[in-house]
Amino acid sequence: MTHVIRYEALPDGLTVQSYREADDRLVIIVNSALSRDERRAAVAAALQASRQATCPCPQ
Repeated sequence: MTHVIRYEALPDGLTVQSYREADDRLVIIVNSALSRDERRAAVAAALQASRQATCPCPQ
């Protein structure tokens, strides 16, 4: 899995946005106003959600 992480100003209350590009690359945009720990947690949560959404494993 290939992913890109970007840090940008997002609207208040929005911590992370993610989407897939045409080449199946996951793009994660994290609110740059968050603390370092909050940004790391947001990236981890986005990656985990993406993995769960694409996992062929039985849940």
